[in-house]
Amino acid sequence: MPYPTRIDRETTIATARDLIEQHGVEWLSLAKLAEQLGVKAPSLYRHFDSKAVLLKAINELALEELIAALNAVPADDDVRRRLSAMADVWRAFAQRCPNVYMLLYG
Repeated sequence: MPYPTRIDRETTIATARDLIEQHGVEWLSLAKLAEQLGVKAPSLYRHFDSKAVLLKAINELALEELIAALNAVPADDDVRRRLSAMADVWRAFAQRCPNVYMLLYG
């Protein structure tokens, strides 16, 4: 009988990201993440080989989110106005999730 999965990749990434925002990336460990998810740490290895792989997945998701927000900036014939709007989006992302932003660009 196969082992039933109690967690999935997306939930694990979202929970890890929330924990990073609350406590910082240095605080996060696979053991703490597993505890938060209500599983044992080895269960996480079904989805991620290491903490580094998990952090890379969080980075990829955050970058996709930032790119989508930047792409949503309306087109404008005035390049300065468009760049200013894009800078506002970038700044809002950094203010909304500063620890993930530092992970992404630190």
